[in-house]
Amino acid sequence: MVNWPYVWTAMHDAVRTGALDASVLADVGWARYPRADAALPSRPPLGGIHLAIGAFTEHPAEALRAARCLTSLEGQIAYMLDAGNPAARAAAYDDPAVRARFPMAALIRESLADAAPRPRTPYWVDVSAALQRTWHPPASVRAPETPAAAARLVRDVLAGRVLL
Repeated sequence: MVNWPYVWTAMHDAVRTGALDASVLADVGWARYPRADAALPSRPPLGGIHLAIGAFTEHPAEALRAARCLTSLEGQIAYMLDAGNPAARAAAYDDPAVRARFPMAALIRESLADAAPRPRTPYWVDVSAALQRTWHPPASVRAPETPAAAARLVRDVLAGRVLL
């Protein structure tokens, strides 16, 4: 699971509302994104919310202030604590509240520092779905068949030859 910081927060929220037994949290673990090549460190995927200000906005000063607020250290800490999505600013992981809420904070910071961007395509959702379709369930993965099938499926999706 790649989105475990968010899931960790959601699980805590479920415990608070009584929808999840607190004992389940003791069974949750986390690990760095796996290596694709044993000789190289893993390159976790870098995502984000991708803020932008439109060229034709009627209120550019307000939009810029909002973007600065959302990307400030304080804004990043608040967003991480509230939504569970990892902060983009490394300094957020030094915040005592972040460290208390996320015992894996150091691993998240390390993963973000070593992350690589996702492929540049406006069809990322389709590419992601194609990869998930090919690589799941994990017990069905076989080398070299699965990587070849994944590459073929992504090419076909991007070329419009296959619908997901």
